[in-house]
Amino acid sequence: MRKEYNVSDMPLAELEQSFIEQYHVYLKSDLGLKPTTVSGYLKCLKYVVKIAFNNGWMPRNPFSLYQYTAPNPERSFLTEDELRRMMTTELRYKRQDYNRDMFLFSCFTGICYADMASLTYDRIEQDAQGEWWISGNRQKTETRYVVKLLPYALFILNKYRGLTGDGRVFAMSTLDSIDDSLKNIARECGIDKQLSFHLARHTYATTICLSNGVSLETLSKMLGHKNITTTQIYAKVTPPMIDREVTMLREKLATKFSV
Repeated sequence: MRKEYNVSDMPLAELEQSFIEQYHVYLKSDLGLKPTTVSGYLKCLKYVVKIAFNNGWMPRNPFSLYQYTAPNPERSFLTEDELRRMMTTELRYKRQDYNRDMFLFSCFTGICYADMASLTYDRIEQDAQGEWWISGNRQKTETRYVVKLLPYALFILNKYRGLTGDGRVFAMSTLDSIDDSLKNIARECGIDKQLSFHLARHTYATTICLSNGVSLETLSKMLGHKNITTTQIYAKVTPPMIDREVTMLREKLATKFSV
């Protein structure tokens, strides 16, 4: 505001669409911020303006005619090689081992931190074929999720079975504490990525499921998404996926077209 309007503050009632446009350009060009960061600043301003307008403090909403598309953030995940290193590298401390197991359980189930921390044994059932399932409602959205346990997830489940003494499956540290631990674990495993617990959910979606032929519809149900549009954010096409799909296509076309 000092640069464009030579003022340090401005009444909300005087806010015009032109200000928003100039603010957008300032964030993107003058400050050189990333698209996701620019979008975050605009969302904050839009939220404040919405409150002011709804309370009658502004005669109009300058955002009503201003359109901007928030970019989809790049979803980071572990590759198969990185996941194997995470599983096999010897760590120095027991607490690191435990936090790694919690992270890997999420990698092989897609269950987020909040739902893992509150997971109880009554949510785990065995079917007539001897397969183990976890089901419940996500804390974040109240949407139901259903996950069939893969062997490594079952291994971790059995490793810590009955140790909490209060019905919970896992006694988890705070999310911040685990995220800090994961950064150290990543260095010890030779993984050059900013690990966070939520990256495990992305790994389950991309490396475990989509890269191995699981459909978006099935993945959406397992992740507990309200709609498949959310799941499509995870649908990053990787080279192994392209290789598998084209190989399948080649096999199907071999009987239809020949050289």
